[in-house]
Amino acid sequence: MRLFAILIVSILLSGCQPNQGKVMFDRAIELWQEDKHEEAVQNFIALTKAFPEDALVDDSLFWIANIYELYLHDQEQAIRYYRSLTKSFDRSEYSLRALKGLARVYYSQGDEGRNKAILIYQKLQTKDLKSQDFEENQIALATIYLEAKQYEKARVELKQLIEKLPNSGLVPKAYHMIGNCFYIEGRKDLAEITFSEVERKFQNGKE
Repeated sequence: MRLFAILIVSILLSGCQPNQGKVMFDRAIELWQEDKHEEAVQNFIALTKAFPEDALVDDSLFWIANIYELYLHDQEQAIRYYRSLTKSFDRSEYSLRALKGLARVYYSQGDEGRNKAILIYQKLQTKDLKSQDFEENQIALATIYLEAKQYEKARVELKQLIEKLPNSGLVPKAYHMIGNCFYIEGRKDLAEITFSEVERKFQNGKE
C-alpha cells in the first residue's frame, strides 16, 4: 500500500511539472528575440531531439529552417529542415510555409535550383490554396519562367491568375508582366495592346 501511495504521489507531482518542451521552445524564442540566432537554433534542435513527440516539434523545425535561411544565411541547413518539416509533418499548419521557404532557397541557387523551385511551385498549385497564396504562387512561378526566357509558360501562369482572381490586387502586375514578355520577344504590337488594356482597366478606373 505504501508503494502504491508513493507511485500516486509521483504521478501527481509529475503532472504539476511544466511542459519541458514548452519551456525549451519559449527559451529559444527569447534567444531569437535577443538576436542570439545560433543559440536559438540549438535550443530548437534540442527540443526536437529530447521530445520528438511534442506538439511543438513542427513549430521548432520551421523556426530552425527560417533562422538558417533569413538570419544565419546557411542555405543547406535551411533546405535540410524545411524538407524535414514537409516530409514528417505534411498536415502541419507550417507545411505550406515550409514549401514556400524551400522554393525561395532553391530559387537563389542558380539554374538547377530554379528548376527545383519550379517543381515546388507546381506542387503548390495542386493544393487548396487561399487566394493570397495562389496569386503569390502564380507570380513567383511566372517570374522564374520569365527569367528563364520561357515567355509562353510565364504568360500561361499569369493568365491563370487573371482568370481565377480577376479582382486581385496583383492583376495589374500580371498584365504588365505579360506585356513585358511580348516586348522582350519583339512582339511590340501585342505588348502595346496589353499595356493599353492595363491603362484602360486600372488607370482610367473603368473597372
